[in-house]
Amino acid sequence: MEQDINIAIKKGFTLIELIVTISIMTLLITLSMANYKEEGVKNDVNFQAQKFSGVLKEAQIMALTGEKVDGSRPASYGVYILDFNTYILFADKDGSYSRNVGDKDIKSFDLPRGVNIDSIGEDAVFIPPSADIYIGPALTTHTFKFNFNARCRMVYINSISGRIDIENCP
Repeated sequence: MEQDINIAIKKGFTLIELIVTISIMTLLITLSMANYKEEGVKNDVNFQAQKFSGVLKEAQIMALTGEKVDGSRPASYGVYILDFNTYILFADKDGSYSRNVGDKDIKSFDLPRGVNIDSIGEDAVFIPPSADIYIGPALTTHTFKFNFNARCRMVYINSISGRIDIENCP
């Protein structure tokens, strides 16, 4: 009868085995969550660069189609970098090829905390009917960078072809 009791007792986990198992599982979960957060940051930068590229393409399409804003066709359509965290899709009503007081802000876009964009105060403007690109003081090619710590993506605008592309930072 004593042998049956000893066999039943030996079938369970010891307290040390249970603590070691829980410690290993906690370590694995912690490591996977840290990696998940890092991938989330990488995806935020990629997503924001894609979104900005889409807004530039929206301004380009508005210039190609001559879309009306408030009942009239503006001189150009553009995207203005307000600060590190905000950019604005606007209609250039006065023909200055930059965002001014009298222009119509169509949409404003805020970047998530930690992700920022360079080129503050610059415009990327598309001029109808052929959507010629005007950036800053002249027709040119330009790059906008999206950063979060060591992560970086560039939105590249080619003024000759009108192509808007996303690339890795060097």
